[in-house]
Amino acid sequence: MWRSPRLKLKFMASPEALIHGDLHTGSIMVTESETHVIDPEFAFYGPMGFDVGAVLANLLMAYFASAGHERSPGERAAFEVWVLETVEQVWREFARKFLDLWRAGAEGDAYPVSLFAGEQGAARLEAERQAYMQRLFADTVGFAAAKIIRRIFGLAHNIDFELIADLRTRAISEARAVRLARAMMVEAGAFAAIGDVTSAARKLRDWQPEFAAGQA
Repeated sequence: MWRSPRLKLKFMASPEALIHGDLHTGSIMVTESETHVIDPEFAFYGPMGFDVGAVLANLLMAYFASAGHERSPGERAAFEVWVLETVEQVWREFARKFLDLWRAGAEGDAYPVSLFAGEQGAARLEAERQAYMQRLFADTVGFAAAKIIRRIFGLAHNIDFELIADLRTRAISEARAVRLARAMMVEAGAFAAIGDVTSAARKLRDWQPEFAAGQA
């Protein structure tokens, strides 16, 4: 899982918040009026990007697995559009709410208001907020990549892939997800915004790995 030493160090030594530790779409129960998260037994103080990245990873895996569940070409196109829109919305809503809370009532020690007095101070604090969110987004992208890789190559597999009946189709779907995860891990600078992630996923939707293209 820990191809990136930066992510490993972040996981081991960045107690930013109390996080769930195993957050995925199966742990989130949603109704019209309520949202509940279950199975908190792996909760610990760690980097916030770990939880957010885990949710995004599960959505991205659902996107790549979708083709393996088609009964006719294009049957799941609307679902796939919705999944990528949800990927974008999850990050954007998280970032919006996080910044709203920070601006409205921050009383922590990391960025004390007394150090950012006046208009210039307020502008500097806002720049710090934006820089912090960029770092948090980079962590999120990296941890999402690590989660995808672990769920494909590790012991705890992803049910969306596991339920694809045709093994060749499943292998192609997994290869597409791994290709995106590798790019997110190794070419992190290419993913400056959440739209870069969904755009890259969209481009890989019909990509054929060599083992598949050679048999086409």
